[in-house]
Amino acid sequence: DGLVKDVLNGAGQATTRWVPAGVPGNQADKPGVPASDAQAAVKTLVENGYGTADGKVDCAKLGDLKFTYSDSPSNKLQADYITANLEKVLGCKIAAEPISAVEYTRRVRNFATSPQMTLRAWIEDFPHPQNWLSTYWTCGSFAKRYGYCNVVLDETLKLADAAPDIESAVKLYQQGEDILVNDVPGAFLYNGQNLQLLKPYVMGPADNTSPRDAGWIGQWGPVTTYD
Repeated sequence: DGLVKDVLNGAGQATTRWVPAGVPGNQADKPGVPASDAQAAVKTLVENGYGTADGKVDCAKLGDLKFTYSDSPSNKLQADYITANLEKVLGCKIAAEPISAVEYTRRVRNFATSPQMTLRAWIEDFPHPQNWLSTYWTCGSFAKRYGYCNVVLDETLKLADAAPDIESAVKLYQQGEDILVNDVPGAFLYNGQNLQLLKPYVMGPADNTSPRDAGWIGQWGPVTTYD
């Protein structure tokens, strides 16, 4: 919530789940990955061998911490905000590593060179849970960049992709998202929004907007029926 308000100037919606609002199967009413809880974060690290005798995080045991991002003013604002919050919670220094967009893309495409901490995004090709789940989180897809693979999730999404109707498919996609959320392959933060200007005499698109419109306003509306 703070990131959306303070850095994005409200142009987004905080979330702890993966499939966003407006996509069939969205489960905004259900819990997602753990929300912000500083005490729980420290407790988890301490209980797993990264703590001091007095219950604080042992920075030496954690080792060097680094947040890598594609160098741009907007990315720097987000990286600075996130690292400052993590440093406040952990009490450990986190180095910011701005690199060129070309170098960043090269690194994140390979698990062997994937940065320790990054902020990554996904933009849908079409508003359907298949594009959010099967395309991204199956073992041989983008998920391999994180070293993530769950064969149970793969089988669930395979059944969803082959379902004969949208109703039965959505139920399976929702089961798949629940598996994903339970695994916590990342800390889901927010769904971004795009701000667009529209001439007042243009009819149609403004009546069919979506917070995910990227190329133009009304992109996911019934564009084929505009007269």
